[in-house]
Amino acid sequence: MDIDLLIGDVIGCEGGYANHPGDRGGATRWGITEPVARGDMRVFPREEAVAIYERIYWLRPGFDRVGGLAPGSPPSCSTPASTWGRRSWCRFFSAH
Repeated sequence: MDIDLLIGDVIGCEGGYANHPGDRGGATRWGITEPVARGDMRVFPREEAVAIYERIYWLRPGFDRVGGLAPGSPPSCSTPASTWGRRSWCRFFSAH
């Protein structure tokens, strides 16, 4: 599994800066929320988003290890982790 390609796909789907009033996550850029990034999302760099996706949504929950056990699983695992929140997705993934 090429994590760089996977993260690139997620960032491509998420797009740039957004701050929709109906979105509970508040301001986002590249799919990363302001509370996670801890900075001004209007200027949040893509490279930092890539590092956050890898560290928080790929390595920390152990999805890199899932790839060795079930090679088709990681793409379907990490994308919801970034949109649902890592804890919610880990609970769901562990139960199934």
